[in-house]
Amino acid sequence: MKDQIKLIEEKLKAELDTDRYIHTIGVAYTAASMAMCHNEDVEKAYLAGLLHDSAKCLSNEEKIQICKDNDIEISDFEYDNPFLLHAKLGAFFAQNKYQVTDQSILSAI
Repeated sequence: MKDQIKLIEEKLKAELDTDRYIHTIGVAYTAASMAMCHNEDVEKAYLAGLLHDSAKCLSNEEKIQICKDNDIEISDFEYDNPFLLHAKLGAFFAQNKYQVTDQSILSAI
């Protein structure tokens, strides 16, 4: 898993703006620390934290379109507040763009 994490870190560093990447690394470390305190899998928590905002920098229009293109349900509330779709899309990207298959990681995102 360490090789997968390193590869994803490199991809996210290239794709996210600097502030979002710094935030993402902080969340990943916080998630790993919380996992350690609660005797959970540290690497899985780190990976979930790392990917939690992977769709955050997309425009609202892009978020809606990607959801439509991939049959991801959008509630009326999410249509009115499309910034919220980054959570669903983060899990979608984790699975489809970064090949994360562990359901506990996808669910955490």
